[in-house]
Amino acid sequence: MWKRFLILNGVALVVLCAGISAAAQNAPAPAEKGPGVGRAIPEFRLRDQFGREQTFASLAGRRGLVLLFYRSADW
Repeated sequence: MWKRFLILNGVALVVLCAGISAAAQNAPAPAEKGPGVGRAIPEFRLRDQFGREQTFASLAGRRGLVLLFYRSADW
């Protein structure tokens, strides 16, 4: 009885692993989000928290710019 239990569990585990492997191989490639590292971004115009219009050129310094978009819970 115990041997049969182990065999059935082993078969179920193999089938489960095969199904997971097949699903992983058929998964779509992740969508590219935004420009890649070192790539140029498109020109933009946005208003800051004080209502002033900002562009990439107005924000970037001689060493570049780190731009962080933060979504707060009170939107």
